[in-house]
Amino acid sequence: MRFSMRFLNVGVLACAAAAAACSSSSTAAVIIPPVDAEAITDAVGNVVDAVANVHDAGVVHDAAAVKEAAAAAATFTQVYQNIISPICVQCHNPQGIGVSMGHLDMSTQALAFKDLVGVEAMGIFCGGMGTRVVASNAGNSIMFKKVDPAQPAPCGSKMPLGLPPLTAAQTAEIEGWINAGALND
Repeated sequence: MRFSMRFLNVGVLACAAAAAACSSSSTAAVIIPPVDAEAITDAVGNVVDAVANVHDAGVVHDAAAVKEAAAAAATFTQVYQNIISPICVQCHNPQGIGVSMGHLDMSTQALAFKDLVGVEAMGIFCGGMGTRVVASNAGNSIMFKKVDPAQPAPCGSKMPLGLPPLTAAQTAEIEGWINAGALND
């Protein structure tokens, strides 16, 4: 029952932060989606902040609940703004090694989406090894396998190349976006 209460507390906070309507007698939630990318990013930030506050207060005692809450609200805009743009674009731009060796240009959000979702991996090390992002299936997506610190890269090097691994929250954002259908929001 303790796990159920933690899940319910995280669910209630997620609903409140996203301006959702939740029923106190049910664990089901109705999410009212924000109307623009900035509102989505703000809502996700509020959820993560609320979960962190609950965690700091001692209500949530494990990182899995925080990770789950962050993953639940992930969007491509959020993934691009929080992870791809500041970290991946350093190499995955027209002048970078990520384009010359991996044939993956992420210099703009539109190019990143076009080169990731449903696209077979290309390049020297990963060409022919599978699909970069398989919508609704992070476990079969080369991108996720390459950035998830918990598993080895299926081809080439772990990403981000030459930088510290992504945090659990960053990995959860990517996983959540992919598992939610890898939509271009």
